Amino acid sequence: MENSSQGEITLQGRTAFVTFMAFISVAGALANAMVVLSIFINENLRTKTNWIVLSLAVADFLVATVAIPLRLLEGINTSSTVLVSCNVVLAFSILFDGVSRLNIVLISFDRFMGVRFPFLYDKHASKSVILILIAGFWIVMGVFAICLLSGVGLRDSKDDFKEGNASKICLLSSTLSKAAVMAFTMGCCLFPLLIVIPVNCYLVKKSHWHAKKIQDIHKGLHANYSQDEVETNSRKQSKDVVIRQRKKAKMVVVLVCLFVVLVAPITIIDVTETLGNLKVSPYLSQTAVAMIYLNTAVNVFVYAAFSKAFREAFLRIFVKCKGIVRR
Repeated sequence: MENSSQGEITLQGRTAFVTFMAFISVAGALANAMVVLSIFINENLRTKTNWIVLSLAVADFLVATVAIPLRLLEGINTSSTVLVSCNVVLAFSILFDGVSRLNIVLISFDRFMGVRFPFLYDKHASKSVILILIAGFWIVMGVFAICLLSGVGLRDSKDDFKEGNASKICLLSSTLSKAAVMAFTMGCCLFPLLIVIPVNCYLVKKSHWHAKKIQDIHKGLHANYSQDEVETNSRKQSKDVVIRQRKKAKMVVVLVCLFVVLVAPITIIDVTETLGNLKVSPYLSQTAVAMIYLNTAVNVFVYAAFSKAFREAFLRIFVKCKGIVRR
């Protein structure tokens, strides 16, 4: 297989990549730290769903503070000095990013069960079940990462250099064996996409159905009660509920679109390079790498941006930090 990352990237290209990755690292660390702190400080945020959000935030925080710095250190390796090997970079990236993606699947499934089977959800979806599933994700991805650190699942070095095609960019397709690439791609890329997209499309459709149903119910009230009563009670309640439903629908659309747009490019590159003989521009590969890390900086922020409880918690943290700085 020919390596897709042949060719040199200019100094300007490397500088832009490093600058963007540094920004993602700082932004992702701060945003996810605020989410973690908000859940620990505010008891009303410790819901079943928010335990998944907490795991998602922790994983994304570790991507921002561990995986991205390792990626940048690996990029400044020279022929005589190796600061960080590619398999170490990929091991930690796969661990934290894989958990992040699986948590997104779990959040989507949790919401689907709550909407589609509310009675079964309340009966069986306990906090302990959620925590067991989350722990399972961390264990599975941890085992995968340990295998890579131990040298299991790596490509034969002869395949990398026998034709003088050493990779300029640390990618799954240029570092891992075909079996390892397909295992991660199927389990943490294609599987989340295949689950998240239809589930969230269902949730969007259901949200609109609920909004329409509520509107129809309150329209019927106009025929039975005085105009003043409807204006002061029913209409206001209907408007508030519809607004909340629309916000939830928008949140789902934004989350799914970001996930697909940011995850799909690197997935396509890894699969096509592993199974085929396609050569991809190093700039395209570098852009895809940056996009997948950007996903970790926006994952939880998308959920929090549509939650009044999280916004209020963020504001309180910001006010406290501002007060500390002034002192």
